[in-house]
Amino acid sequence: PEVRNMKTEKDNVIPVCSALQAVTVAAGVLGTLFAVSVGMFGGMWLSLALGDHAMLVVWACVVGFATLLSVSTLCIVALVTFFGLCGRLKTDTAFTEQNGRAMARIARCFAVSTAVIAAGVVLIRLLLGETLLPMIYLALLAFLFAFIALMAHALALLIRRAQALQQESDLTV
Repeated sequence: PEVRNMKTEKDNVIPVCSALQAVTVAAGVLGTLFAVSVGMFGGMWLSLALGDHAMLVVWACVVGFATLLSVSTLCIVALVTFFGLCGRLKTDTAFTEQNGRAMARIARCFAVSTAVIAAGVVLIRLLLGETLLPMIYLALLAFLFAFIALMAHALALLIRRAQALQQESDLTV
């Protein structure tokens, strides 16, 4: 019975990991489309600001574009890393050093994204002054990214600890 349970458990892992990979690809596509649409909106603001010679708005657009590009790049790195992690989980390699490093990389991507968004919020606030509603949305986004970074960091630590226990168990046997 124990062998049958292990086989069933492994049979369940493959479809779940495949679904996670599909969701990762969908998130990458949707995230890219969202970033492009936000960039186009920012381009419209930039063209209006250049026409009006509103240099503070131009600088705010530059900060916004830099923030968008940085966060988008970091999110793509995190998604590609997660896609690879799910692929390795399909082959029954959960508690490995490579998976621990992958989760740590994902945590770093979201932590750096949090810092970039927070810096962008401060700079845009200084440049534009009273723009409360967009700042609230950006602050919530930074909080969400920080939370994801903490969760990914916790999972990285869990994987590393499980790997150490697995190696210790292998040496004992």
